[in-house]
Amino acid sequence: LLKHYPKTVAGMKDSSGDFDNMAGAAKAFPGFEVFSGADDLFHPLLKAGGVGCITACCNIASALLGKLYAIWREPAAQALHEQATNVRKVCASYPLVPVLKETMARHTGDDGWRAMRAPVMALSDADAQESAAKLAATGLVVSPVP
Repeated sequence: LLKHYPKTVAGMKDSSGDFDNMAGAAKAFPGFEVFSGADDLFHPLLKAGGVGCITACCNIASALLGKLYAIWREPAAQALHEQATNVRKVCASYPLVPVLKETMARHTGDDGWRAMRAPVMALSDADAQESAAKLAATGLVVSPVP
């Protein structure tokens, strides 16, 4: 595709969770932009030649991931990487879309975020409370809403 469509194909998002595949693509195709689809592989991919991430948790943690991107070469980046990984672990322990929407509802005070379309269901009250507490324990500050 790069050979036949050099002005069309500029990069890819890899959500496979296979770091070797991501890093291999970044190394094999200089100038081809490789984005991680996994928060826990974002920092390692940057170090391997990747350019960024496109993840579900960006919906609630864009400020955190932006800070990590800004300092990824510095030693302090490791703590941000660990925090981003912990945020993703919490989110992954619940149905992903409902936990992200619940987090945004709490952050904005707008119950409309809790609206779901079948077959997706909102979190139970217990899971909503528990996920909020677990995300708070990661130190996450939800990104501002424009």
